[in-house]
Amino acid sequence: MGKISIIIPVYNVEPYIRRCLDSVINQTYKNLEILCINDGSTDLSGKICNEYAAKDARIRVIHKENGGSYSARNVGLNNATGRYIGFVDPDDWLELDMYETLYNLIQKFNVSFSAVSFFFDDDNGSVSAVKQEIVPKGALSQREMLKRTFTSPYYSGLLFNIWNKLYLAEFIRNNCLSFDESAMSGMDILFSCKLMLCDNCTCSYIAKPLYHYYQRSMSDSKVDNFEYNAKRLKIKKQCIDMITEKGYEDLTTWAKRDYGYHASIYMESAIKNNEDRQQTDFMKNEMKRYLDVYYKLNQEYPDRIERFNKLLEA
Repeated sequence: MGKISIIIPVYNVEPYIRRCLDSVINQTYKNLEILCINDGSTDLSGKICNEYAAKDARIRVIHKENGGSYSARNVGLNNATGRYIGFVDPDDWLELDMYETLYNLIQKFNVSFSAVSFFFDDDNGSVSAVKQEIVPKGALSQREMLKRTFTSPYYSGLLFNIWNKLYLAEFIRNNCLSFDESAMSGMDILFSCKLMLCDNCTCSYIAKPLYHYYQRSMSDSKVDNFEYNAKRLKIKKQCIDMITEKGYEDLTTWAKRDYGYHASIYMESAIKNNEDRQQTDFMKNEMKRYLDVYYKLNQEYPDRIERFNKLLEA
């Protein structure tokens, strides 16, 4: 049973890190290397990681100056010694058989990475992300995995999240994959897109929710910031272009619809925050980028089109 290196970027998560680490150290899959990258925390997060490391020899704590979660993940990648690599966010937690399940999928189907579904969690409870979509069993080809990632309106687990997956470390290293440390957001999307587009990339998926994605009310993923939102759109556009260049333009339809939807959400945010005309015009132009696709895929939802048109007229 090959060693799995689990990379956890840690920054000011004192209320959550114990729950996270407990779910990792108690995995049914025991051959783990747990890399806690303390990214300059100013609370007790680093000390809590040290406390766990003193009790469990599988935990290594690396303390570094604050550089952001992508910097921390890169430090983890550079220090990982396992045959497989997994990523866990420090405010999330796992079902205890997650890594055993992911490992078995890779072994059974000889794929580049494996994936499971997940739960959306907040302070009000937990909701499974599993929908009615059927994903074929076994090893998925590049086209099949991109189809499930890009063209489906359902949650399949084959999204761009990195935390519900297990990767072959050799595949990541051979393809020189890492995270852009200068980015504010979205590098998990770009990392996943680049990985899926690597030659001979395959995966296997099981529609079983085993990861708990905790959504904090003030989390970075909900930052109401124009620059942040504009950069996320840029990354989404970059992924669409990469898929097209690889010869899969027919699979980008839902991604273009998703692009228009998020541009409209960011437009609402810009209006609410009284952003200047230049910024609202920018978002309006992004809403128009794939306008025909947005209208086509929302023909059954006239209320969505009406809302979209009102924003374009603002």
